[in-house]
Amino acid sequence: MKIWILNHYATDMYFDGGGRHHGFAKYLIRNGDEVNIFCSNYGHNKGEDIEIKKGISCEKVGADNIPYIFVKTKPYEGNGISRILNMILYWKNVKKVGKQKIKNGKKPDIILASSVHPLTLVAGIYLGKKYNIPCICEVRDIWPLTLVEFGKIKRNGLLHNFLLKLELYTYKNAKKVIFTMEGGKQYIKDMKWEKYVPLHKVEYINNGVDLEVFRNNKENKIYFDRDLESNKFKIVYTGSIGQANQLHLLIKVAEQCKEEGMQDILFLIFGEGSQREELERVAKDKKLDNIIFKGKVGKEYIPYILSRSTVNLIFIAKSDLYKYGMSLNKSFEYLASGQPIMLNADFGYNYLTRDNCAFVNENIFQAVKTVYNLSKLDYTEYCENCIKTSEKFSFYELTKKLRKIMKEAIEN
Repeated sequence: MKIWILNHYATDMYFDGGGRHHGFAKYLIRNGDEVNIFCSNYGHNKGEDIEIKKGISCEKVGADNIPYIFVKTKPYEGNGISRILNMILYWKNVKKVGKQKIKNGKKPDIILASSVHPLTLVAGIYLGKKYNIPCICEVRDIWPLTLVEFGKIKRNGLLHNFLLKLELYTYKNAKKVIFTMEGGKQYIKDMKWEKYVPLHKVEYINNGVDLEVFRNNKENKIYFDRDLESNKFKIVYTGSIGQANQLHLLIKVAEQCKEEGMQDILFLIFGEGSQREELERVAKDKKLDNIIFKGKVGKEYIPYILSRSTVNLIFIAKSDLYKYGMSLNKSFEYLASGQPIMLNADFGYNYLTRDNCAFVNENIFQAVKTVYNLSKLDYTEYCENCIKTSEKFSFYELTKKLRKIMKEAIEN
């Protein structure tokens, strides 16, 4: 198959050599398919950009021999008007670039257009209709529901209603709709859209992990750290340290562990963010030597770090949005580490608890005590469950599912 993947923000994947569509492309190419990823020439909040000296696009080959086509847009900061203009310019120019390639005899067999924002889906549908190419729309973030739930726009306002119409338009006109959250069909039912979007064309492929890369990094990218190598009960968190990540809750938990005499518990926080300095100061003022902020580390060291923990920690915000499921990127690396997971809140279609890989409790201290008091046999069972579940979410397996959906879309 000749496959085009439209993902505005895949620029970061080119630089990182990883991510959802890089993973798909890697294994599609190994299967003999031809893949091109169309993305913006400006990275998303990372400052890593591709200069386009002539025209509105340029091509480069990334890791794993994946061809990236960079579409000219504009730089932006934050989520204001400059970002909206960046979205519009991608929508406008990716259509032009696609048209030119088709005129040059490079018509694909299928287009996979992926959100976050809906204009990418609209562009994919436009090219599909104009040149008789089946277009699959992939929904990684349900707009406008996500924007409403997190207070970015008002429910039933002009923008909300416009985005709802745009959302329905994309679902109606896509050959298939792939949700990254398992409850996509239920969402269509709740919206009463079955008449326009038959459930047989709604599919589900969650995010995942490239186990080949993960296992290689785990064995070869060793992160030397005295605390990480200790025999203590190590609770590890990796990721951002901002207001939304709620790591302030760990200060209280660390205090409770001290009070309960659980002296061998150690919290290790790997990451950076706006809240780090404040939380570190509070921990120091309270003389808590059982919570240590390690700072940011290269992503290639994360597999080794996670595999040296006793249990890995995920914080999520509580929201009705998550009743349809989640696609937590870090959760799949956590699973691949073979160590149990603690969650501070539940979500719908929870693949972590369903396979007995995680402990959910709003009271993190109670979750800590539960894992702390597990028998060796029960703990080992949770570890084995994590490994088995990670294999279901490996990009090798997920790509086979994607390929089957694509073939059905082309044949039908």
